[in-house]
Amino acid sequence: MKAWTLSDGDVRVRNDCANSKRIKVVMAWGPDLACWTIPAGGGAEWDDPLGRLDRVELC
Repeated sequence: MKAWTLSDGDVRVRNDCANSKRIKVVMAWGPDLACWTIPAGGGAEWDDPLGRLDRVELC
């Protein structure tokens, strides 16, 4: 699982694992994002969430 912030402030997550993962994006100085299921090889992007990306946790 990889997570990073894009230059416009959006957060992107990529699941490089062999199976689906249920994850939550944890933000510093802002509310955490809801849990999402990311399929194997898939990804998700959140438009400019409040705060700064801190980490990704399994739900």
